[in-house]
Amino acid sequence: MITENNLSENEENKIPNEVSQETSENTASHDAAPHEDDTEHMEEHEEVEISLADALKEMEKIINTPNAGENFKRFNQLKEKASHYIHDEVEDKKHEYTDAGNAPENFSYEHPSQAKYSALVNIFRKA
Repeated sequence: MITENNLSENEENKIPNEVSQETSENTASHDAAPHEDDTEHMEEHEEVEISLADALKEMEKIINTPNAGENFKRFNQLKEKASHYIHDEVEDKKHEYTDAGNAPENFSYEHPSQAKYSALVNIFRKA
C-alpha cells in the first residue's frame, strides 16, 4: 500500500526508526564533545604558579622547537605571565621611589629581564 508520502508502509515505518537512531547517535556524539571541550577549556585557564625566570626559560624553549608556532597559546600564556611580573616589579620600584619623596615624573627604571622578554617576543613573532 502507498501512503500520502508516496512510500510503502514498510518504507514509511523504516525512516522514523533510522532517523531516531541517527538522532540518538548524533546526540550521543554531541554530548561527548562538550565534555572534551570543557576539559580542554579548563586546562587553558588553569593557573600554575611559575616564576619570571621559569616563564622566560619556557618561552625560550618554545622558540627553539621546530614547531614553535604550534605552541602559540602556551607561549602567549607565558608572555602574559612574564609581562605581569615585570610590570608589577616596575610598579613596586616606582612606589618605593615616590615614597622616598621623589617626583613620579622623574622615575626611570628598566627591569633587568625586560630586554630578554622583548627579544623573545620579537623572535617568536618572526618565527
